[in-house]
Amino acid sequence: MKTALVYRAARKSRGYAGFDFRIKDINIGKLVDFIPALDTVVPMLRSFKGLVNFDVAAEAVLDFTEICHPYQRRQSCADGWGNLCGNIQNVDVQE
Repeated sequence: MKTALVYRAARKSRGYAGFDFRIKDINIGKLVDFIPALDTVVPMLRSFKGLVNFDVAAEAVLDFTEICHPYQRRQSCADGWGNLCGNIQNVDVQE
């Protein structure tokens, strides 16, 4: 198993995060047990038998101005998460 994580913030308002996760020679059944969402994305995966090499990667550009309101940045960003605020209020959750 190999994992790589990258985080970079060249400016206070923007950042970059990425990861790469690899597992070599894993049984398909064990892989679906380890990551159950795979069964939803690839429903026929459980019907296959044998070993596979699994590789997943993702990257994102982070816009901290959308995460934190300016008045909350001073109050809540000193909690060890850098510019990411942990207590954003008035978040709309829709089902």
